[in-house]
Amino acid sequence: MTRIYEWDDRLDFGKYKGEPLDEIFQKDSDFVQECLEQVEGFRITINTCKHLENLIEGYRFSDKARSSIINQKKYSSLPGASEFKLYPTGDPFIQPLDDIGYGDKK
Repeated sequence: MTRIYEWDDRLDFGKYKGEPLDEIFQKDSDFVQECLEQVEGFRITINTCKHLENLIEGYRFSDKARSSIINQKKYSSLPGASEFKLYPTGDPFIQPLDDIGYGDKK
């Protein structure tokens, strides 16, 4: 099952269960990156990614972790929702970051 986390959502598993994602990231960014890379169904939004990366100067998630970043305005429905197109990643929720100008920080 896919769970999409916002930066202020509380984790519902693991050693940081019950703690907000941004607080976890500030003390253990490797844990959050490992979740993105290894925990099936663990996803964050692009806004959450940007928020977390801004908490630690110069930090950027790995390319593998970025494959779990969600980019769409509406994600209340999971796979099968007709309003989502299938991106080249093969997942209706995951759009390659290059396609959305992710690297264009201003």
